[in-house]
Amino acid sequence: IMMLQFLCSLMYVAKGAKTLTKQMEKSKVMVMVPCYNEGDRELSKTIKSVVETDYPDDNKVVLIVCDGMITGRGEEMSTPETVAKHLGYKMDPEKDKAHLYCSIGASTKNKAFVYRGTYEKDNRQLKYIVVVKCGTSKERSSPRAGNRGKRDSQLLLLGALNRICYGRELSDLDVALCRALNDLDLGLEEMGYLMTIDADTRIHREAMARMIFNMEREPYILACSGETKVDNKTSSLITMIQVYEYFASHHLKKAFESVFGCVTCLPG
Repeated sequence: IMMLQFLCSLMYVAKGAKTLTKQMEKSKVMVMVPCYNEGDRELSKTIKSVVETDYPDDNKVVLIVCDGMITGRGEEMSTPETVAKHLGYKMDPEKDKAHLYCSIGASTKNKAFVYRGTYEKDNRQLKYIVVVKCGTSKERSSPRAGNRGKRDSQLLLLGALNRICYGRELSDLDVALCRALNDLDLGLEEMGYLMTIDADTRIHREAMARMIFNMEREPYILACSGETKVDNKTSSLITMIQVYEYFASHHLKKAFESVFGCVTCLPG
């Protein structure tokens, strides 16, 4: 079985380059990045990797969701402040308008700030929307104000897409997201594809184009996943072991399933 998995992984690697057609490049892509307590080093690498993808700048937008006003260990600024510094916008929690939405967990109400703009670096542009969950007025003094967990960050967007698609009542935050996208000359209903990555993850320059190519070429594909690799593989014995774990679970097993068109679970 291991030998068969290895042969299938070679077939997966040998598929060659993917060239997008002009029509494929018109597809709108949103890159969602939920973050919690990541610091300057992780966020800068993640944002840089999204900017440098070889997909057209006008047709991609990054949505960063900060899960509360959290400051990571050893960091001088909170995660929302670090994001603001990198993207170049100003935030003022005392004056900025907070938008209400229904969250999951013990407290079903939460509020969030919404910022939008265009980040420019090295003749490249990246449209961005940042959602900062700040909590209700009762919890503003808490060091974990607005924190509801990663699943809530994901449902914040997926819930908005669901309500728009089925004509359900929109929340205050949903309306703010739609306005932010419109200001960037994009519409939420125009988003054809959603890519999700963690805030400490770098994506390959060709990752977005490969995703669009495969899903446009074969419409029956509902979702796809990239191969995850360890960035700090030589840092410790644990990370070295993780290299083998990721190779076996992602490269061998998922490539084996992909050859037969029956991937049971997308990692990540």
